[in-house]
Amino acid sequence: MPFFGNTQFKVLSVITCFALGGTVFISCLFITERDPRHDRPPPTDEMGMIAFFKQTYRSARRLSPQIRKVCEVQFFNWIGWFPFLFYITTYIGQLHVNPIFRANPDMSPEEVDEAWESATRVGSFALLIFAITSFSSNMLLPFLVVPTYRAPPPAKGTGSFHSSPCNHRIGNQPTTPSGTPLPMSASMTSFFPPPPDEASHSRLTRLLSLAQIPWLTLRRAWILSHLLFALCMFLTFFITNPLAATILAGVVGMSWALSLWAPFALISAEISKRDALARKTGGVNDDQAGV
Repeated sequence: MPFFGNTQFKVLSVITCFALGGTVFISCLFITERDPRHDRPPPTDEMGMIAFFKQTYRSARRLSPQIRKVCEVQFFNWIGWFPFLFYITTYIGQLHVNPIFRANPDMSPEEVDEAWESATRVGSFALLIFAITSFSSNMLLPFLVVPTYRAPPPAKGTGSFHSSPCNHRIGNQPTTPSGTPLPMSASMTSFFPPPPDEASHSRLTRLLSLAQIPWLTLRRAWILSHLLFALCMFLTFFITNPLAATILAGVVGMSWALSLWAPFALISAEISKRDALARKTGGVNDDQAGV
């Protein structure tokens, strides 16, 4: 693909951008959200850029204990992950060239460069195994882990998830309490479609629940991923060949998958709980702006 760039890295970067844009576009098309027109309008004194940063600062200072603990764990988690992500190819490449240099101490500069080129390919292959394992784990683990948060069913007479106690609906169109239809453009109806069929949704939920491991909650899975990562890093003291290091990198991919998913899912679940409670009591959830 020469039109993407003149190096493999440039081509890979362009392909990655297209893949990221495509997945985000699909998410925007198929993931439905609660209609924000049913929310109360924000206070006028909280509008503007300065007010936004003030609200963010206040929310960060008043984080719930659960969200604060997740952030603290994730801080130290990244301290452990950055050396691995930056130096895993160097580590595996060094394991590859060590026996070559010991067996041939008088190598020419060209032979040394050739050995390091081979070591780079070995390290890149290990990262490929790491990425494949991480991708597979991200696809499989959500079906095995018990959901952290389930949205409460809508109250009787309030409609579906897309409706609100303070608004009524005529068909799929929300109205004011007096019965006046609220205006809906074509873009609004596409972004806030009618709720899915409840019977088919319940059948799919029961089918997916069969694959779940009852004791494997998201918190426990995240803890196990930390323990697995710590064990793998400890084993690096005893690994002496690139094949074992490549297998190790593949195993670590499972921990990386949880690190990219679990903390954000836990924070989202906590925000959803607090948001549902705030809507139930008629209050305002301030924590969302700071997370």
